[in-house]
Amino acid sequence: MRSKEWFYGQCVALVRETNDLAGVAWRALELGVEGIDNTRGHMNHSIGVAQAFLEDRPDIKDQLNELNLEAVNLSDPANDDLRQEFVDWVADKADAFGQVGKHNFGYNFDTFKSVATPRLGGNRTDGGGADNEFHIALRLVAHFTE
Repeated sequence: MRSKEWFYGQCVALVRETNDLAGVAWRALELGVEGIDNTRGHMNHSIGVAQAFLEDRPDIKDQLNELNLEAVNLSDPANDDLRQEFVDWVADKADAFGQVGKHNFGYNFDTFKSVATPRLGGNRTDGGGADNEFHIALRLVAHFTE
C-alpha cells in the first residue's frame, strides 16, 4: 500500500515522459491535486481502493496491463465481469485502511462507497460520483505496480 503522494508523483513522471498514459495521468492530477469539480477526495480514496483491490487480485492487474486503454471503463458492458468482481469484493469492506507501519495513508472504504455509485458498490445516487475517478485510478495503479 502506498500513499496518494506516491501515486501523484508517478503521474507527474508519466506526464513528463509523454507516453500513452500521459493524458490520463494529467487528468488524475487535475482531479486529485487541483481538485477540479470538487473531486479531490473522490480521487484520493479511489487510489487507495484500487491499490487494495489489485493487491487482492493480482491477476486483474496483469489483465489491465495487457489492455491498451487509458482508463478502465467499468460501465462498459464488455467489462461487466470485472465490474461485478469488484462490486463483490468491495461489498464487505468497511472502515479505514492503508496503515503501513507508522504511516496512515487515510484511505477509507466507507468514504469511497459514499462517493461511488451503486454501479461500483457505492451509495451515491445524486450527482457525479467517483466512478470516473476510480476507472482512472484502477488503470494507473495497475501500471505503476506492474
